[in-house]
Amino acid sequence: MLLESGERPRYIWISGPAKLRVLEGKMEINGVAHEPGLEVVIHRDRSYVVKLEPKGTVEVEAPGEPSLRDAVEEEIRVLEAWKALAEYIGKSIEKGEEGRVIIVGGVDVGKTTLTTLLANSMLERGVKPFIVDTDLGQANIGLPGFVTGSLHCRPTVWHRQLKPEFAFFVGSITPSGFEERVVAGALFVVERALERHGVRPILVDTDGWFRGAEALAYKLKLISALKPMHVVHIKDEDEPSEVEERVRAFCKGIRAEHHVLQAPPARKKRSRVDRIFLRGEKLVSPERRRRAFICPLETPILGTLTLGVGSPLSDSERDSLSRELGVRVLYGERQDRRIILLVKDHAKHPSMKNAIAIPIHRLKGMILGLADESGNHVGWGIVVGFDETRRAFVIETEHSGDISHAISGMIKFDGTTVYMERTLW
Repeated sequence: MLLESGERPRYIWISGPAKLRVLEGKMEINGVAHEPGLEVVIHRDRSYVVKLEPKGTVEVEAPGEPSLRDAVEEEIRVLEAWKALAEYIGKSIEKGEEGRVIIVGGVDVGKTTLTTLLANSMLERGVKPFIVDTDLGQANIGLPGFVTGSLHCRPTVWHRQLKPEFAFFVGSITPSGFEERVVAGALFVVERALERHGVRPILVDTDGWFRGAEALAYKLKLISALKPMHVVHIKDEDEPSEVEERVRAFCKGIRAEHHVLQAPPARKKRSRVDRIFLRGEKLVSPERRRRAFICPLETPILGTLTLGVGSPLSDSERDSLSRELGVRVLYGERQDRRIILLVKDHAKHPSMKNAIAIPIHRLKGMILGLADESGNHVGWGIVVGFDETRRAFVIETEHSGDISHAISGMIKFDGTTVYMERTLW
């Protein structure tokens, strides 16, 4: 299919999946100008208003009939308002300054799209911003369960194409119950970015948990910790007015500019299935080259599951417990207030006081964060088994260096999707 513009610009709303190829003229999408011969792929999860400059021609390829139409006046107005704010923020943060911008709003209002637009606008001004991704579930830059960040060096329609430079493992795909760790992760990534890249604009993309007292308190805590110059608040049509009032008052108190933008009237809203697909997409990518890694319990695991920090049980103690439980005890250790047993299969409740028996199969698929001696979260791993002879977990990972410890959370990978499991045993 060919799209053409006449003597005036033409605005087109298009939803992925689709591939656009510029044949004549110029096309602008999310702040990126495309010349003839250039292509852009729109992911099945995204939709945009594309601006085709006068006398332009674009070829559209899509599986089946492309989902597109001419944009309506309100969609064009919203797009131009977003671009105007991007220009204003870009001017307010001069080169060599560390202006921080946080984008907040509900689910599927366009926070990630705006973050990328802001980044592209700053690149146009000769400034490379650093993007921090605190959305644990959708995880545009890194993997689910991590706060990540990366320097934005070249124009892109969606910053999901970036590779994480720094990461902080939270161990959840929702911030609820993990608010303090997300805030700590955001501060950690910002600090590392400043150490490596020096002072520069920092853009913080957030998740869509925004409704209700608990969610709003969390977002205000994140804003307070990061001390932004600008807070951009994208409103959807049914957001209660008191939310805007609360955010505006809070921003005034910390001397941050509060900007309110309307969400695009027509936008891709993701179903639960779409979100599940996106979470697993990066881990099943053919680009992932995982290898087996032996993680002995001399390398502690800390977090929801803590191992390698206590005194291992003797062989005779494990044999005695195996007879009592009717299942082989692969490993056991005494910790301060409990005894942890890794067992071959489901077992009876141990008679030993404060003993917990964990079937090893319940830990398979657990996603771990991997950390070095400096506390940097340098990678991730997936538990695939336990080597009884070496007293070690077998994990699959892309990481090839040394680690000082692993961090456990409440997320697992079953081969296709990433999901929460709040009770791991």
